[in-house]
Amino acid sequence: MKFSVTDLGYLQKAQIDLSKDLLVLCGTNNTGKTYFAYSIYGLYKFSKTFANSYSIPELKEELSGIFVNGNAEINLEKLFELNKSKLVDHLTEEFKAYLPTVFAAEKEQFSATKIKIQFDDYSLIFNKIAELELDNSLKFGDNITVRFLKQRNSAILGIVYLEEQNITNEFPKPLILQIVSSKIVELFYALMFNNMFIAPAERIAINIFSRELSERRNKIVDALLEYKDNKKTLEQASRYSLPIRESLDVAEKLELLQKSKSEFSYFSDILEKELLQGKIKVTKQGEVKFSPFKTTNLNLGIHLTASMVKSLSNLVFYFRHIAKPNDFIIIDEPELNLHPDNQRKIARIIAMVVNAGFKVLISTHSDYIIRELNNLMMLNKKGNEKLVSKLMKKYSYSANMLLDHNKVGSYLFSNNTVEELAVSNSGFEVSTIDHEINILNNSAREIYFALMDE
Repeated sequence: MKFSVTDLGYLQKAQIDLSKDLLVLCGTNNTGKTYFAYSIYGLYKFSKTFANSYSIPELKEELSGIFVNGNAEINLEKLFELNKSKLVDHLTEEFKAYLPTVFAAEKEQFSATKIKIQFDDYSLIFNKIAELELDNSLKFGDNITVRFLKQRNSAILGIVYLEEQNITNEFPKPLILQIVSSKIVELFYALMFNNMFIAPAERIAINIFSRELSERRNKIVDALLEYKDNKKTLEQASRYSLPIRESLDVAEKLELLQKSKSEFSYFSDILEKELLQGKIKVTKQGEVKFSPFKTTNLNLGIHLTASMVKSLSNLVFYFRHIAKPNDFIIIDEPELNLHPDNQRKIARIIAMVVNAGFKVLISTHSDYIIRELNNLMMLNKKGNEKLVSKLMKKYSYSANMLLDHNKVGSYLFSNNTVEELAVSNSGFEVSTIDHEINILNNSAREIYFALMDE
């Protein structure tokens, strides 16, 4: 899938191929990287809720038979084939109107913005439809159940309508049809757009001040209820962009979310062992604590920890409790507060995450991360396995870190546009970073020989 924007913030024009497993956004400050990343995040999140407001007319006709026959069969492949373009077009149109909500900004700022979503290969969606297995139910009051059944390698979705006759029906049939239809549309969008998680650059402040920010927001909501006609108060209530709002929501629900455990919790263990050198814990009251490995009974509040711990604690929590297969993860500046050795380690962990089936987008200024990613692509070169094995052992690389350069996309943000960088089996180069490194090396050499070598 290609995602394109024009006239979005600093960006006059940008297009990124989201089919890649690892996306690396580079460029100097104030060139639109965060704007673009937030737009992608907003699109994927919006796709999950948009299904409730969009319906496929012929679908309701096919479903109407459930009230007479008690069941219906929907050919999902045929239905998707007939409606795939409409699904994309309607989502694109409505998402543009949703942009002010994503950025918590005025509508006028996006009046000239254009969005384009382009699926070049729908076969991936059809493969997902074929692999899908379903056995879910919807309850309508006390007497109505609608069951969804689908077997793997079948295109047919069975809908079973069950009604207990001895209990009064409280739900009108048109409403049931609308909800069931929306669930099928929601299923299509779920196959087209991955679940999304974001670690914004503001994550340190969120981890420290989430409770205070939540209290502040609650006060604003109270003020809205009391002064609902006060325009100034209304404006104050929406100053957080969508990624910040949802990161705050996660921070406020830690107590509840920690009751679930992800199959990818081993990534939390790796982050704690390789970088944090300690354990992230959440108390029953939802407070984040950190216990360094080198001490036995020290539990530090998150506000007392090193900046690296504050920066990575939300990723640790995500992998331990929230992560699901094929999630799309956005990490704004993964190098935040990390020493160069840990920047290399986080690059290796990102590669491991990609190889575990996640899609990852990072925005980075770190030459250490880029060079480490390049190493992981070079080591994946075929044809000299003995030498590769020797190099991997020497520099402590493992096979699950190696990257296929064909699955990596890199983009340089500059001069209000975006340039796709060539990625080969030797990696990619970022001219703006290399340029500054060369200037620094040359100036240091000249200064040294002019002043120190007298």
